[in-house]
Order: sequence, then C-alpha cells, then structure tokens
Amino acid sequence: MNVRAGFKDAKRVMIKVGSNVLTNEQGRLSIGRIGHLVEQIAKLVRQDRKEVILVSSGAVAVGSRRLEFQRRLSRSVLQEERLPPPSSRAAASAGQAAFMALYEQMFAQFDLMVGNVLITHADLSSSSHVTTFAKTIDELLKCSIIPVLNENDVTNQLIADSPPWFVDNDSLSAKLATDLDAQLLLLLTDIDGVYTKPPGEKGGYLLDYHSPAIDEIKFGEKSSRGRGGMESKIRAAMLASQRGVDVVVASGFEKNVIDRLFAGEVMGTVFTENWEMQALTPRQTCVKAKECKAALNKIDGATRTALLHKVSEAIRKNVQKILRANELDARASGREEMAKVKLTEESVIAIAKSMDQLASTPDPVNAVTEQRVLTDGLVLQRTMAPLGVVLSLGEAPEVFPQTVSIALRTGNALMFYDGMPHGTVHHTQ
Repeated sequence: MNVRAGFKDAKRVMIKVGSNVLTNEQGRLSIGRIGHLVEQIAKLVRQDRKEVILVSSGAVAVGSRRLEFQRRLSRSVLQEERLPPPSSRAAASAGQAAFMALYEQMFAQFDLMVGNVLITHADLSSSSHVTTFAKTIDELLKCSIIPVLNENDVTNQLIADSPPWFVDNDSLSAKLATDLDAQLLLLLTDIDGVYTKPPGEKGGYLLDYHSPAIDEIKFGEKSSRGRGGMESKIRAAMLASQRGVDVVVASGFEKNVIDRLFAGEVMGTVFTENWEMQALTPRQTCVKAKECKAALNKIDGATRTALLHKVSEAIRKNVQKILRANELDARASGREEMAKVKLTEESVIAIAKSMDQLASTPDPVNAVTEQRVLTDGLVLQRTMAPLGVVLSLGEAPEVFPQTVSIALRTGNALMFYDGMPHGTVHHTQ
C-alpha cells in the first residue's frame, strides 16, 4: 500500500501554511509565495474538484510590523516617550485583516471566495460547538468557498480546569483535520520535511516516512516568527495520523509543492496510521538490519538452533495455508512467472527438512578453524565470525526461507528482496 499514490484520491484536504512561508524575514507578506500557493489551491478546487480548508498562520508577525508602522505615523513630532511594543492580540487583529484582504483579492482571480473562521478553546469545548462549526465548514465547502482558519488570538484563552485543545496552529490543524473528516493534511513549512537532526548538522537525513519504532529525532531551535517548531509539527502529525488522517510535512518554498505531492512525487515526510506497511527507505532498512544484527549477537548457538527447529515445525503445521498464500502470489505475478513462484506440498516439506538439517550442523559462530601455539602462554586462533548484514536477491519462494535459515545459523542479519512490488506478497500466519 503506497500512501503517496493515494493522495490524489483524497476528497477533503486541509493545508496548514506556516508563518515562515507566508512572510519574509522583515515580517512583510510574501506576496509571491502566497500567490503561488493560492494558484495551486485554486487548481485543486476548480480542476480536481477537491474540498480545501486552509489554516493560515502569520497574523501576529504581519500585524506587529503594521501596528509599529502605524504608531510611528500617529506619533507627534514632539512626542519623545517610547511606546511599548504592540500586544500579540492587537497584532493578530491587524495582521488577520491584512491576510484576509490579500486572500480575497488573490482567490478572486480564480473566481473563488474565502470565508474567515477564527477559533478559540471554547469553540472546541463541547460537541455541540464542534457540530455547529463543522456544519458551517460543510456549507462553505459545498459553495466552493475556501474556509481560512486561524486561532482567534484576540479573545482566545484557556478554560479553567480543562486541558488546552491546541497550543499552536500545528496542533489546531491536527485537531480540526479529524473533526472535519479530512483525508489528508499538508503541513507546509520552511524546511524540506522531518530530519533526524537539525538540517545541516552532521549525520542528519530527511525521512520519507516517519516510522516511530525506527526513527530517532533530535530537534533544533524554534523559528523566531512562529510559535511552533519541528517538534510541534511531529506531535501534530502523529496525532492526526493516529486518527486516520494521512499527513505530509513539506516545504512551502518548493515550486509547485502541492501539485507535486498530489502527483505522488516523493517529497517531504509522510505520517500515516499504517506506517509499518510502508516500504522502508534504504537508510531505514539499514538501521533496522543493524539492530537485528545486534540482537542476533546476544543469543547463543543453542537458541539459534531451537529457533530453526521451531520454524521448521511451524512450516509443517501450516503447509496448506502456505500453499493457498502461494497460489495468490502466483496469480498476482502473471502467467509467465507462475512456474517460478509455484510451490507444491513436497517442496514445502523439503524446506522444513532442510532447516532441520541445517540446525543439526555444528554451530559455525566462533568456531575455531585453525590454531597455532606461538610460545608458552600465547596461542593464535582463527575463528569464524558473522559478516554482519547480508543482502540477498531471489524470486523463487524457496529462496527466502533457505536464505533466512542460513543467515540465522551463521548469526547474520538479512536484507532480502524478492522482486515483487511492495504490498503484493500474500502472507500467512
């Protein structure tokens, strides 16, 4: 199951755009980037017939600059006292007005309208409030009006004796994506996706898929223009994906980023509920193989022998299940390939016998193959040691259990490619 290939089938999409994408370093609106994103969103609505909900950050950053400029204009020439900086609430009010005016003008070029929805903790505090809110969003979307959502920084405050529903627009978008039945959430930020370390730090790399059981992530400093950071985005993405919404963290600076994501291009980092069903990246595969090698090093030869006998016994008990799964594989592979992948009852039993035979051989790990006495008390020995990780390629179904058996007997981790597209091989338990 390739999650990226399914993005094009999402009917309702939520797109959250961060402050660093919408504004420049001076806190001004980034007209070019905003216009480019608007054009792509308009295409999703007009051509692809999708329902798009936009979560827009940046109001405080833009409003702060606008208020500061306005206060300088209103000051008397003789006024020498230094005024305090504007509050975030006042800045949010001025900034939100600027954003909505710009969105209104830009989307109008594509014959689209926008509707502004500002949200507080109180709006999400009861199911009736959420239902009313969801009905309003549904009504806007049915009219091809794009809802522009943001936190109401002017009036929002925590509710006594109640945990916060959200802490920033990342967590807000994750909460709303589930409440509004979105199938896909795009978190557009100023970096390419989720890195294992801050971008530019030695040893860090970009993740195609986030695998909680594999990936360890070191976070860097937060942006000065936004409240969130990569840690906030990962928490939000995991929350939404655990509730069935696929999430992509990608760069809003990339040209045609939305179009390319819906075309299935590999960019950004994907979070999905069924992350374990996704094909691991080569780097993730190597990390996992290294962990397997370390685990194998901790077990002795007797344990590995017992494991081989146990697998052999399981194969004998499940011959018919194996044959049924193999029949499905043979059909999926096509007529020309059926002869290569077809198993028989005799061949399955032969696999089990070969495992027992291998288990009965002397343990090769740390076996001494040569020994020489150099002098009193000094003995030179040559011993057999595992290679570490072995890569194997094979198409015939017998190859996999045979290769696994040899790898287990010799204490090596195994990376195996069977030549079948990911997700097409049928399994039995």
